[in-house]
Amino acid sequence: MRLGHAHEGGVVYSEGWEGPHQPFQHGDDLYNTDDAPHGKIYKNAEVWLAPWQNYVEVGNPWVDGEWLYYEARRKNRSPPAGWEIWRCHLTTRDREFVIDGANPCVFDKKLYYGVWKNARFEIAVTD
Repeated sequence: MRLGHAHEGGVVYSEGWEGPHQPFQHGDDLYNTDDAPHGKIYKNAEVWLAPWQNYVEVGNPWVDGEWLYYEARRKNRSPPAGWEIWRCHLTTRDREFVIDGANPCVFDKKLYYGVWKNARFEIAVTD
């Protein structure tokens, strides 16, 4: 299984890297990543967030309240260590840098994410 989450008593997930992956179901809206290695975030099959100046890919959406959390990678930083966590307001589309890391997940008002250490991702959490 490639990244997923619980939704209405089931699990929303994807397998592998081919085609749409890293899905996140929020109400009636389905967010996902596609177009690797220049990943974009889609909402209901339409581009919702694309890489911007000095970034080459975005992905792994996670909605919490009025914010969509995601990972982004700068042009000059290679994966997996080069990922950063950002968030984008669902209405205004204002972006904010959050922290270095990948695979954001918000639960109980805490951000869980991966930090690349010792050739693997370790789980970290913020308040």
